[in-house]
Amino acid sequence: MSSPQHIVITGANRGIGLALTQQLVAEGHHMWATHRPQADTGALQRLQETARSRLKLVPLDVRNLADCQAFSQSLGAQPIDVLWNNAGLLLDREADITALDFDHYAAMLEVNTLGPLRVIQSLLPQLRRSQHAKILNLSSVMGSIGKGGAGASGYRTSKAALNRALRTVAEDVRQWNIAVLCLHPGWVKTDMGGLAADIDISESAQGLIRMMHNSTLADTGQFWDYQGKVLPW
Repeated sequence: MSSPQHIVITGANRGIGLALTQQLVAEGHHMWATHRPQADTGALQRLQETARSRLKLVPLDVRNLADCQAFSQSLGAQPIDVLWNNAGLLLDREADITALDFDHYAAMLEVNTLGPLRVIQSLLPQLRRSQHAKILNLSSVMGSIGKGGAGASGYRTSKAALNRALRTVAEDVRQWNIAVLCLHPGWVKTDMGGLAADIDISESAQGLIRMMHNSTLADTGQFWDYQGKVLPW
């Protein structure tokens, strides 16, 4: 295992975010686990009892730039080695063009596309203080234009837009030796993925963490799945 790192993860209170946090804490890393202010944080609090000072819980709304900036200010000069943009929203699993809810569409763009950009911009001073920082972003193969697919138009669009935005971010931050990766976690058995999904959450989290450990600046700006396969944009 690599030496302990300083890691921020958004949307850490449930699903893949919680599984990542549990496994990263078990590896000995120092974690800031963010969650929506009104979210159920029971599982995180129980984890904190064992992790103690290595795990800090942070109420954070990724839709709110002032929240993100305040979090950055609270970190001060603390270097951040890894940022996991995990917080996400799926509100239109079955909707097609005949049934689009435009309020839901806008909400998913706010959280899934703009949320990670707000967090990256706010934490850039801390990421730049790390020698080889990584920004790992939970995307989805549903955002791949090359893969196609029907339904869930708002979710697919929000992830495709995130992928495009992060290609640009990758070039923006290369000068500071910061790698940026888009990661598909697989079709995972979570509240979002559903019980019919292909893989267990622990398997997905293990694969994603391997990507964290094995990726380098040479991999920046690419779209991968949790098994280390490059995906079409």
